[in-house]
Amino acid sequence: MCSSDLRNVVLALRGTKERDEIFVDLAAQLVKWDDGYAHNGFLRSYEKLDKLVRPVIQEQMKNFPDYSFRVVGHSMGAAVASLLTIKWYQEYPDWDIHGYGYATPCCVSGDLSRESEPYFTTFVHHHDAVSRLSMGSIQDLHNGMRLFVSRVKEQYKQLAFLRSLNLALHSESKKVLAIVAEINDIITKNMQKELTGGDSPAHLLPAGKTYQLWREKRGSKFTTWQMYRSTSTDYARLTFSPTMLKDHGSQGYNSAFENMLSISVTERKIWLKMSIE
Repeated sequence: MCSSDLRNVVLALRGTKERDEIFVDLAAQLVKWDDGYAHNGFLRSYEKLDKLVRPVIQEQMKNFPDYSFRVVGHSMGAAVASLLTIKWYQEYPDWDIHGYGYATPCCVSGDLSRESEPYFTTFVHHHDAVSRLSMGSIQDLHNGMRLFVSRVKEQYKQLAFLRSLNLALHSESKKVLAIVAEINDIITKNMQKELTGGDSPAHLLPAGKTYQLWREKRGSKFTTWQMYRSTSTDYARLTFSPTMLKDHGSQGYNSAFENMLSISVTERKIWLKMSIE
């Protein structure tokens, strides 16, 4: 697609839709790719797409030499868009290339995520689980639970699990919180060590420069979204929320951007001063 107003050649990739594409999302095996590692399922999808779209895009860029090339995608489409952008940025240095991913899954290793910051941008809505889910984050959850059980004495296991749901109301919570803090420190240190150059990483991250969209309810009938610059390592850990799956949908992203574009600066200041009910 060509945008004559913005002088862009645009390649738009949709998110997961068919049953077979769900299996691609779940194929979390890592493979060596480029100067790092990539999600094997998304990489296979990119390689298939590349053969189909490369001749078309080359022709468009030849016909419109003064146009920029933009790639955009949501969910699985964002993962494929990020891999395509990383590869084509190297292969077509004369093109003005930039990619945009909404709900970009964890698809590349930390080194590739950092290297792609100048030419790929990721947006993550609220507690979107897909942008935080990788084999590494699942392993952290599993290992953390096992370590938690091993730290709690046998006679306190059941009590700790029950009362950890309401920590603030029980004196025993201090012991549980200390164990949780210890586990968190261990997982964080191991994760940081891996992301700073370890071989065969378990954690994958969304590609590029990342921005977080947070949703807050203001009053009973009004919701605002705020956007801030995040870091890719913020998405190496799962966060749990009742909305973590719903937040992945395209509707949430659309609502967030429409809200931020439609509310004036003055109105936003007024709403942000209101207490959250």
